[in-house]
Amino acid sequence: MSTPQRPIPVPIGRPQGDAASPEASAPATESSAARPTAAPAFVQTPLIDIFEEPDGLVLLADLPGAIEDSVAIELEDNLLTLRAETRRTVPESASALLEEFPFGCYQRTFILSDEVDRSRISAELKHGVLRISLPKAERAKPRRIEIKGLDGNGPAS
Repeated sequence: MSTPQRPIPVPIGRPQGDAASPEASAPATESSAARPTAAPAFVQTPLIDIFEEPDGLVLLADLPGAIEDSVAIELEDNLLTLRAETRRTVPESASALLEEFPFGCYQRTFILSDEVDRSRISAELKHGVLRISLPKAERAKPRRIEIKGLDGNGPAS
């Protein structure tokens, strides 16, 4: 008997570098404000939470300082790739006394199971947290099977 497949996205490929080391990444520049389309030389791994709700999965990615135009989500076959570029959150006119939010480039890729309805995947970014909703395909939702009686009509009694 095989183990049933869980619809949990499987992360693949960890980028090089240390996510807790913002000094290792180059600070964002004005020209880097465009939507990221390709993996830069150094990327960080965003912190991710994934949980299951009745209608599907929710993936939360911590991207402090990210804005909508600096985030890209791509779906190709069963690979969901998240890319983002964040900027330093301390204004240039201010002096940082403590600066712990990492900034720079992020990337993370997940393998999606066939239980995710790819046509209804949606995302929203709010307060530096990206929320990706991965709805279950109708065929993956639990359902009750009606049992017919021996005469082929109605439920068995």
